[in-house]
Amino acid sequence: MLYFDTVFAPGLMWYVTIPIISVILGGYYYGFIWLCLVLAASLSAYLIIRRDAIGGYDIHSFEFLYIVSLLVLEMSVFIFISMIESARAASHRRLENVNEIMKIRAGTDELTNLYNRRAFNELLLERSLRLSADDRIAAMIFDVDGFKAVNDTFGHDVGDKLLQKVARQLQALSNSHGGILARLGGDEFAVFIWGERVDVKADLIATGALAIVHETIEVEGRHVDIGISVGVALGDASVEAMELLHRADVAMYEAKRSGRSRICVYDTGLASNRQLRTELAEELRLAVEEARISVVYQPIVDAKTRNLTGVEALCRWTRENGHSVPPDEFIPIAEEYGLINDLGLHVIRTAARTAVNWPNLKLSVNLSPVQFRCSTLVEDILCVLGEEGFPPGRLELEVTEGWLIDNEDRAQPLITALRTVGIMIALDDFGTGYSSIGYLRKYQFGRLKIDKSLVTDLIEDPKAQSIVQAAVLLAKGLSLDVTAEGVEKEEQARILQLIGCSNLQGYYFGRPQSAFDIDVLLRGAKPAGPALKDGR
Repeated sequence: MLYFDTVFAPGLMWYVTIPIISVILGGYYYGFIWLCLVLAASLSAYLIIRRDAIGGYDIHSFEFLYIVSLLVLEMSVFIFISMIESARAASHRRLENVNEIMKIRAGTDELTNLYNRRAFNELLLERSLRLSADDRIAAMIFDVDGFKAVNDTFGHDVGDKLLQKVARQLQALSNSHGGILARLGGDEFAVFIWGERVDVKADLIATGALAIVHETIEVEGRHVDIGISVGVALGDASVEAMELLHRADVAMYEAKRSGRSRICVYDTGLASNRQLRTELAEELRLAVEEARISVVYQPIVDAKTRNLTGVEALCRWTRENGHSVPPDEFIPIAEEYGLINDLGLHVIRTAARTAVNWPNLKLSVNLSPVQFRCSTLVEDILCVLGEEGFPPGRLELEVTEGWLIDNEDRAQPLITALRTVGIMIALDDFGTGYSSIGYLRKYQFGRLKIDKSLVTDLIEDPKAQSIVQAAVLLAKGLSLDVTAEGVEKEEQARILQLIGCSNLQGYYFGRPQSAFDIDVLLRGAKPAGPALKDGR
């Protein structure tokens, strides 16, 4: 049997390893081909050697078993390695699938299944590289107005459902005009469109977005009132996509500043205006931190005796360059940049510290609608009053009706909490909105302040007198005090007194003035009148 050992023993290594190496390097099918070749070669070699040795094909049982065992060994090893290779390949495919899924998820917003900010930026870059010089492009930013109030009032589940509903409708608008839609985060969405007539497409998408919230939206059986502010920026291939997106963002903030549910198209003037507002916001932040916001006080007098009964605290800001910024400019900036809570508490603190020395006067302070969003508003006010030793019963907070009506569920518990601790709530600018008896009863205000627009026409317009008289009768029926604002003439004051107003306020009795002037007025103990007109 020497020939048997000679043929098979030295070649046994390559005999076994060639198919295995083929499986590992070339895959299952290459390994199978090599296995067939090796088996055929082994059997042929055996038969040839056997024939040469005995001159025929007489195969003894031992030799037959030997060759069969080698073939079985080879096939067993091949199957085993193939199974390992198959498992490795399956594992690799699963890993690739997982990587693909993770890649998709990494670029997808989990809540809305839209592109997220990172994927959207990558798409913009990719699309920009494929634009021709003649292509027009447009970027649009959508921000849901009032979304935070929905979250605070109804909870995050309803807020999420609302975002999903808005996302589906924006997706339909975007798809119909060949755009790419993404959720940038929070309640902010973006659309990128290109090609011909992009200005027309952008206008259709923007107006369609406003139509989404034109009517009250129902989510989970709840009616929510929201708006959408839209910023649009148009350009061509020479403008980088990210720069265009930034311009749309600037336009969107201008739309929000101008009021909810508006469309604003970017122009160069917006950029400079935005930069100025940002600079003002930063300077205002420092002024609030360093307590450089001053407070002045406008007298409020008894309609019959003309004696001083209270003051309204108003904030004033003079920049370091000496330029005075009107409140109607810097207060919206404070609201937009998240400074209004600190500013409002600063005004209350400063006014309380001063007015604590005027024990017979009521202190009125305006409360911004944005401050109602602060969950610790009541606690913060009480903390300030406690530190300054000012009785809560002498503080009167003035609120406007628009926000109360739009945010009824949020406003009711806050007003109730303020009233519980003794703080009076006054409804400011009465007569400019759409107040109803139901709202007046529900919120249980302590005072109505008749807007100066009605007082201005009081002498010449009998209808204005009738409106004011009706308001006073309504207030008295609800046991409310009435203060008329904007009084500038004696004749107006007399008419308001006859109608039944309890208090009067306006330039006729004094402009907003310093605490020192109020001290002088109190020491004189004289009825306020035209002598204060120039703001002593």
